[in-house]
Amino acid sequence: MRIGILGGTFDPIHNGHLTLCEKICQNFSLDKIYFIPCNEPPHKTRKDISHPYHRYSMVVLATASHDRFFPSFYEIEKGNKSYTIDTLTYFQKAAGEENEVIFIIGLDSLIEIETWKDYEKILEGWNMIVINRSGYTISEAKRKLPNWIAEKIEIVPGKYSPAEAAFSTALTSSDTEPLKHQPLTSQLAPKKILFARVDPVNISSSIIREKVRKNEEIHGLVPDHVKMYIKKFNLYR
Repeated sequence: MRIGILGGTFDPIHNGHLTLCEKICQNFSLDKIYFIPCNEPPHKTRKDISHPYHRYSMVVLATASHDRFFPSFYEIEKGNKSYTIDTLTYFQKAAGEENEVIFIIGLDSLIEIETWKDYEKILEGWNMIVINRSGYTISEAKRKLPNWIAEKIEIVPGKYSPAEAAFSTALTSSDTEPLKHQPLTSQLAPKKILFARVDPVNISSSIIREKVRKNEEIHGLVPDHVKMYIKKFNLYR
């Protein structure tokens, strides 16, 4: 099983998130994607972030009609600041080593990944799917990142087929005898940064919040149930 992990503030979750993740599921053959609202984002400077319970509730409403999308309360229940390394470790342990956990990240965040806690462990422990963001380019990312990170980037123009038997030859040699009984999964292969060639959706949470503040229509930007929730609880006013 291939499990995608998408963390974020989700204030609010919107149709752009959902559309991109539908394409990611198709292109990378993901069985599930967990949407994980953070409790206290370590890299956000906004002081007016909505209460975690509101953000989680909107994620529940937005993902309810998607068979492969699931909300997660993990980071909110854990409390304090949310660190990706802790979340990935938790989900990998829960999924088991026979299943692949893949971290989904925006290109803007990848460029800043050296500021993250234990970023080396993240890059060495999990494959990543990078979503394009308006105003950023993959060539810019490669220039700004160290060579050892830039070399991991692989552009995926369409459907991705993981080479799960990449290390099959090595596992049969005499010098790898202790490994021969381990399950052959993508966990054994060097980790990659898979750049998804999908068009970015021109929707952002900040635009939606601003429209609500101005009493402008947000129909089509968020699922209808999320729109009703925002209105009911008077969010972003």
